[in-house]
Amino acid sequence: MTLKESNYFILCVVMIILVGTLQSWNLALAIVNFALVSSILALGLNIQWGYGGLFNVGIMGFVALGGLAVILVSAPQVTEAWDAGALGVLLSFIVGLATIGSSLFIWKHLPPGTIRIIILSVILIGGFFLYRWLFDPAVKEIEQIN
Repeated sequence: MTLKESNYFILCVVMIILVGTLQSWNLALAIVNFALVSSILALGLNIQWGYGGLFNVGIMGFVALGGLAVILVSAPQVTEAWDAGALGVLLSFIVGLATIGSSLFIWKHLPPGTIRIIILSVILIGGFFLYRWLFDPAVKEIEQIN
């Protein structure tokens, strides 16, 4: 470790201590936790990019999904939020999938031309507005739950 790296490390430690003493130790520990998680993700990305020679978002995406799974499993469910808008969110997700699926079907089975463009535009624009019509009220209901 060089002198420059040591000075940066000491500066970081001093700043964490200042945050702990001037604001709160919970915030200082949250910053340290975030820094440790970010360094592990950066190390994993560096190994993937360094050994593989290319940027692999899939590996780090699955790491992020693993982190999300831990949060979803370890936190208690808020049943009021599920009751308030889960059906609307699920229905809007199905509408989004149906919009994408039907537009792909039209793209493959209609010959190129003006008719295909018009039908695709109607499906995509209508699907978007239907999705938002279902999704926005459900999200608003979920966000009102504390």
